[in-house]
Amino acid sequence: MSDNYSAWHINDWDYQEAWNIEQKIRHFAKYGILAPSIHNTQPWKLKIVKNTLFVYPDFTRQLPEADPGGESLYISIGCLVKNVEVIASYYGFKTNVLVEQEDNKLKNISITFKRGKSSANLAKLAPFITKRFSNKFAYSPRPVDKKLTNLLQDVNGNSTKVLLTDNKKIIKESANLQGRAIMDLSRGFIAEMAGWLRKNDTTDLDGMPGFTVGFMPLQTKIAKFLMPKISIMKKLVEKKDFALLNKAPLIGVIISKGKAVEDWIGVGRVYEEICLKAASLGLSIVPMHSIVDNKKTSQELHKLLGIKGNEESRMFFRIGYASNVEYHTPRRPIDYVVDAEQELVNSIDANAELKRIKINGHNINYLKTGKGRPLILIHGATIGWGMWYKNINDLSKKFQVYALDLPGCGRSSYLSFKDSDLEKEFVDLVAGFIKILKLKKVNLIGHSVGGWVTMKLGIKYPNLISKVVVVNPLGFSDVVPPLYKLISFYPVAKTFSETIMKPTMQSVWMFLESAFYDVGNIEQKFANYMLQNLLQGSSHSILLMSRIAGFRKVKKMYLVDAEDLKRLKSQMLIVLGSNDNLTPISGVRRNIGSTNNIEIKIINDTAHLPLLEKPREFDKYVVNFILGT
Repeated sequence: MSDNYSAWHINDWDYQEAWNIEQKIRHFAKYGILAPSIHNTQPWKLKIVKNTLFVYPDFTRQLPEADPGGESLYISIGCLVKNVEVIASYYGFKTNVLVEQEDNKLKNISITFKRGKSSANLAKLAPFITKRFSNKFAYSPRPVDKKLTNLLQDVNGNSTKVLLTDNKKIIKESANLQGRAIMDLSRGFIAEMAGWLRKNDTTDLDGMPGFTVGFMPLQTKIAKFLMPKISIMKKLVEKKDFALLNKAPLIGVIISKGKAVEDWIGVGRVYEEICLKAASLGLSIVPMHSIVDNKKTSQELHKLLGIKGNEESRMFFRIGYASNVEYHTPRRPIDYVVDAEQELVNSIDANAELKRIKINGHNINYLKTGKGRPLILIHGATIGWGMWYKNINDLSKKFQVYALDLPGCGRSSYLSFKDSDLEKEFVDLVAGFIKILKLKKVNLIGHSVGGWVTMKLGIKYPNLISKVVVVNPLGFSDVVPPLYKLISFYPVAKTFSETIMKPTMQSVWMFLESAFYDVGNIEQKFANYMLQNLLQGSSHSILLMSRIAGFRKVKKMYLVDAEDLKRLKSQMLIVLGSNDNLTPISGVRRNIGSTNNIEIKIINDTAHLPLLEKPREFDKYVVNFILGT
């Protein structure tokens, strides 16, 4: 099974009682993300803070045609919440679920965990989270036993109830209504659905492979091409749905009185519990949305089922026995979904907090922690403050640490770099940060591009800066590696960033492996952080390097020579990895010449990121240098 299905391979023995609460919640979240969603869009983002899991709606995954009001998105998130409640109960945790709204839209859901007596009924459903799937195939006409029907119908929420029926006349008439609703679907709806149809051997992490609806590989290709183009496709879907629904031995609706966000989430929680209970009873289930999404057919369904007053059907589904083999849909792994920045914050023992500040028109994300003299950390490339996560604990014991995301980097505001003045956007911005926060005699540490920023700050703003540390800095060599020669042309860099070097976990690991001497020092949580930054709006590193690299040489404005360094009044420590190909030791020594206020430290068996490969040795050098010990 390919990696896009690996999220389904989770087991009880993966769990360790010795884990801290954040690790346990992460394990629970792995079950949460196996929840169903319309077109398998998976419209959620997660954050773990202490004993609480925050679930955020990902409105970029909302379907404008199928779900313009976001109700299906909320139902999907409700399904995720129920999975988490179930698995937490299995491991002996009670949960408290709180829904927070903002401007009549979901802001987040917080699920707080506490050891205590949990629901035994929910705990019994835990083994079926990985077995649940939306079975879109035909069901056997074999009747569902009344006892089983009653068990399913007993699932209710605060503002919801479940209605099931095996009445053949009602089932047939419901099939007719579903068909009418399908024929009313817009061309845009069909085109949108086709956009989420995937080939059978897809490597995508979302969407619906053709096999989920019985398509062979060629049929999937044809359907994806023809669905938006010809109206006959609607007729084919209408006939198929009528046959599937008419043969179902049992149909059901979830009824709710309210229309608030919390009500829709409640519908999802109830539906997922029905799904898990059905799986535990050997039954298959699949939703059929069109009949309740269409106002006319929904009203006729209400008359058919005797739904009265202010109650309305929110979900419609068929249930039965199926003989086809269990199948699953692709899934974004937990590493893509849980907020990796917060996970790095969680790994820092110091009382760290994330903050934002507006400087020169940019919204700047930064981390603050510790007490003492101010120390600003400036990252390399477009990585973000998180590259210092192994160093912040040690440094915050001696200094008040500010770790910044520069514009276009990490979680700060976007910057394309195409025509950017990096001295203005980076150097002057950090100086502005120092001035706005009224910091005095700041110490600086910068890596790679951040090293160039650090040196330029020391030269241009000597009254703001105390001591300077640069790590494998840009600026001491004008050599452009062969790959960088190509990306010196911005259109080429832009194309590369969207094709062969587009953000994937594989491309992130390739980048890190090129920057580490010992790849065993790379931690997955750091790779997750880098990938999420790129996926959430950080500019690609090669776009930044395109701005810096010329075809033959590094552009002169990004070089620092001995004459420049003579204007640097601050003492400077240069830390180099012994095996870094990007910043050769000989080139650094040649460039600094006989400048007296510069010290060099070489960390053996490291490459471009000695701060991450040997963090304790790096921290010791830095602290001793700044404090003069």
